[in-house]
This record gives sequence, structure tokens and C-alpha cells, in this order.
Amino acid sequence: MFSSVDIKQIEERASELIEKIKTTFVNQSGLLSSTYPPSEHNLLADFDDYVPFLLYFNEADFVRSQIEVSSKFTYQGLVHDGRWIISYRNDEYLGALLAYYRHTNEPFVYELITTTLNGIRNLLIRNGFLCSYHDIKRGKTPLIASPRAGCLLEVLLQTGDISPSMLEEALTTIDNWLQIPFFNKYALFPSKHYISSRILNAVFQRSRFPIPRIVRQASVPSLFYQMPIGTKVQVMKDNTNFIFGLIAAYKKTGNPVSKDAITRWIDGIKRNLFRDGFVLMFWSPHAEPKEIELSQNFSVLDILCDVYRFVNRDKRFLDFAEEIASSWLKVRWDNGLFPRSPDADFNHLDEQTDFCISLMRLYELTGKQRYRDIAEETTLSVLKYHYTPSGYIMSVNNQGKAVDATIAPKYNALLLKALILFIDGRNIYESGILCDLMEDR
Repeated sequence: MFSSVDIKQIEERASELIEKIKTTFVNQSGLLSSTYPPSEHNLLADFDDYVPFLLYFNEADFVRSQIEVSSKFTYQGLVHDGRWIISYRNDEYLGALLAYYRHTNEPFVYELITTTLNGIRNLLIRNGFLCSYHDIKRGKTPLIASPRAGCLLEVLLQTGDISPSMLEEALTTIDNWLQIPFFNKYALFPSKHYISSRILNAVFQRSRFPIPRIVRQASVPSLFYQMPIGTKVQVMKDNTNFIFGLIAAYKKTGNPVSKDAITRWIDGIKRNLFRDGFVLMFWSPHAEPKEIELSQNFSVLDILCDVYRFVNRDKRFLDFAEEIASSWLKVRWDNGLFPRSPDADFNHLDEQTDFCISLMRLYELTGKQRYRDIAEETTLSVLKYHYTPSGYIMSVNNQGKAVDATIAPKYNALLLKALILFIDGRNIYESGILCDLMEDR
């Protein structure tokens, strides 16, 4: 367990980090910059990655100043890059607005929320699905859906008191995803689904045309994205976002169809993407799974813990989560940090934060002290090896030496998650506030 000295250090580091977020990470527009030194590029698409944490530390005035500026950079209440409104990049903006509204009940934020909800309804919802993106320049919404937008569906499920119709739209979209042939066959969600074309879905499922990873909806919508080619199944963000949304839907409705689909998905992950103790990132019906990173592993681990806590108390879900954790504990470096992949000679700041939180979930559900001990040790190692006076750097090696000295304001802000967890002292699942704050989407 942390000593009083450790907690004091964490509190001091949290205060120092909050001051950086409010000053040196802010750009000339008054918004948090996506880069450091600050640039014109802002973090509105990642708004929920810092707003709730600042509210926890009673920084509502600063958050209000960010929200007041934000509407200048939206189109019909939605975050965009000048041409594209991408559905999954709007969950953070809407989520942050909701967090602030629940905290303050200020009418002007209510109006921003309703504007955003109307923008989603008018520009992104088609034929019972939440579409991947809207093309502002052409005024068109291609009839393609991505499970990555499950994060936005999860947020929409929280809007029932503001817009009951949007809650129903979200539940309808989730139900429709559960009926697609790809999921019924493989118990996994394809990286894209053509809403009105069985032919295009069939061609996409069978295609083996190689395509660069950058050409997908996660990056830039394009002609390539609309073609029935590309990654078939991606775990992190695509599948995990949708399953988190499905868990949220089950918690709201108790629908046994959702419960069954969640269980089937976990079985699909274990059958198709779990090898030698690790969850892999990509899968196709035509090839073996590939690419191991810590990111998809902690995300699946979090899902397994949430499923055990909220959906089904079958111990096999916890056993699966512990199997994943055990594999990563074996490759942990002597300096207390975790590599990005089992054989990598570098790590990633944000993955340390999220995996520590995953271990704390396991500690709470299993009662095994070693998970908490390792989470605490890793957090202290982050504060030691990633720290610079300007902020926390992106990556170090197993000697604690800098590999990538970039300071990303987003990942610095997200480090507050782990610091809050240990400052607060409560378990994640015993506190509704912590349960919300510790989410990773």
C-alpha cells in the first residue's frame, strides 16, 4: 500500500499537472492544444479526456472557459476537421458537455448538448444505424457504419433525460448491429458495415486486397474507406468501443439478447484472437491474427471485469482477465513499467495509466493484493521515469531512458486518472463517480 509520503507526492504531481493543463498546454484560441508547445490544433475531439478530471479537482471555471470557446470550432454542434464529421470523434465532446452539465446544471450547456444531439440526428443517423461520417463539403452521409462509434452510442445512452428519442436511436442502432450476418457468423464485429448493401458486405468479407493501416475510418475518410476492402476485424477501439456500448445498453435495459451477445463476443475473442496469453489486434477469416500491443489487452481485460461486475458473475470471465494480466506481468520491466508489446524496447505513457487501472479492477474483484501492489509500483515508476519539468514524455525504455520525448497534452491529462484513483482511495466499482472517471474509450 502507498505510504503517506507516496500519496503526498501524487497529490503534488496532480496539482503541478493541472497547472500545466491550465497554462502551458493552452493554445492561442484558449483551448487545450493537442501538441506541446501549443499549436492551433485543439483537443475538442478528446474533450472528455480531461474535462471530468478537472471537474473532480474543482476546476469548473477553467472547464467553463473551454466550453465557451468550443462552439466556434463545431459544425451543427459537432467536432470536425474542416470537411469530415467523424462519428466516433464526437463522443468525447458530447461526453464532456454532459459531465459539465451534470456538475453545474447550467442552461447554456444544455443548449449546446441539444444542438449536438440534433446534429447527430440530422447528419449521422441513417436507416437505424449511426453512420461512420458525414462529408460537409458534399453534404452527404455515406451509408457505412463502424463499431468504433460504439463509444458515441454509449454516451447517447446517457441522454435519456434530455432527449428520449436519441436514447431510443442508440438502442435501435445497437440492436441492428447484433443482427448483421458477420457478427452472427464470427461473434466479432467487422470494421465497417454497409447499411443497405448485402452485396458490398459479402464482397468486403471475402476481399483479401491489402490496404495500408492509415487508410481506414480511424484516420481519414476517403474513397478507399468506401470500397469493400481493408481490415476485417480490429479489437481495440472498433470491437471494444462497441462492446462497452453494449454493456451500457444491457445495464439500462437488462435485455437478455444483449447479455447473450456480450458472452458470444468474449468467446469469439478467445477463439480467434487469443494466443499464448495475449490478445492480438487484427483478425480476418482468411488469416491468423496479428499484432500484439498492451492497448487491446487492457481494454479486453476491462471489458471482462465490467462483464463480471455488471452482466454475468461467471468466474470464467475473471479467469480470462487474470490470464491476460499474468502474461503482461511476466514481461514487465525491472523498472516497474510495461513494454508496448512483449518484445518491444519502448513503452507508451497512456498504456501505463490504463493498465494500472485495469490491475486495480482485478484487485477489487479478486481481492488479490499483488494486483494493487504492482499498480502502485508502476504509477510511481511513471512519475519517476516519464517526468520532465515540462510534462510527462511519451516513451521510455527498460532503463528509464527517453525513447520519444514528445509531451502530449492528451496523455498528460489522462495520467490524472491514475492519480485520482489513488488520491481518492475508494475502489472503482464501489463509486459511481470513479467508475465513470476510470473509463477508457
